[in-house]
Amino acid sequence: MRPTFFFAICAFTCLCLIGAAQSVNAQLIHEGSQFPGVAVSVNFNEGEDLPIGVNYEYFVKREFAIGGIFRYWTYTEWQDPNSAGKYVVSSYLIGAQGNYHFKVPQREFDPFMGVVLGYRAYTAGYQNEPTEQNQALSQPSNLVFAIQAGARYFLSDQIGLEARLLFGSGSFTVFEVGADFAL
Repeated sequence: MRPTFFFAICAFTCLCLIGAAQSVNAQLIHEGSQFPGVAVSVNFNEGEDLPIGVNYEYFVKREFAIGGIFRYWTYTEWQDPNSAGKYVVSSYLIGAQGNYHFKVPQREFDPFMGVVLGYRAYTAGYQNEPTEQNQALSQPSNLVFAIQAGARYFLSDQIGLEARLLFGSGSFTVFEVGADFAL
């Protein structure tokens, strides 16, 4: 992609976001606010596909929210060059999150930092193997602890875009983008 074309797309997107933010009228985050959402991630481990998932946040106080996350991804570990078989790993993460939300003058912007504590499970096995090796192989499951930082930007009173970066144990270091919806 040409740099000028990429710059033009980024500038147009920023202008649309700024224009949409003008319609935000109320204080968007308050005690009792709830935000379910969806996310797509880029995992920094080689070979892993894009994790997809859902998340939820409930504001106990204006500055502090708790919730949960669920992520699922799959990837091909290796492929046998002598046959059509391949070894495929599927993984999911289910966890709890706690976030501190910073107060900033722009009510449509919501930066936060927090932690995730979860459980990651694996299933693995051969697919399309012409021999009798269709048994499932398992990898050890593990606890995941991650530190996260991110921000939510409200396009309207009901919809916000979110980006977050998680640094975690158990091969879970990801950059995520998604959308959240106010209940």
